[in-house]
Amino acid sequence: MLAPGPTDLPVQYVDARDLAGFLLDPAVPGGTYNVVSRTGHTAMGGLLAACVAVTRADARLCWTDPEAILAAGVEPWIACRSGFRSGTRTAGYRSATSAARTPPA
Repeated sequence: MLAPGPTDLPVQYVDARDLAGFLLDPAVPGGTYNVVSRTGHTAMGGLLAACVAVTRADARLCWTDPEAILAAGVEPWIACRSGFRSGTRTAGYRSATSAARTPPA
C-alpha cells in the first residue's frame, strides 16, 4: 500500500462521530474545548500500521516521498484524506496542543 512518508510525520485526528456526540450531548456544559489529541500522540507510521492491524490486511506499507505522490497527481485532502504536505501553507497544522490555556485578560 502506498504510504506518504516519512513514518514519523505527526498526525492529529478527531473522530467526527465522537465529536458530534460530544457537542450534541445536553449534559456537556457550554464553553470552549480543544478536542485534538496531544502533540506527538501518533505519527503516520503508527496510524497506518494500526489500520493494517485492525483490518487484518496483508498489506505491506510502501513508504514514498510525499513529493513523488504529489507529482503523480494525488492531492492531499482530495485523493488522499490525510494531509501529508509539510510546507508553509500547513506549518503548525499537525501540532495543535491539547494543554489547558488561560484566557487573555
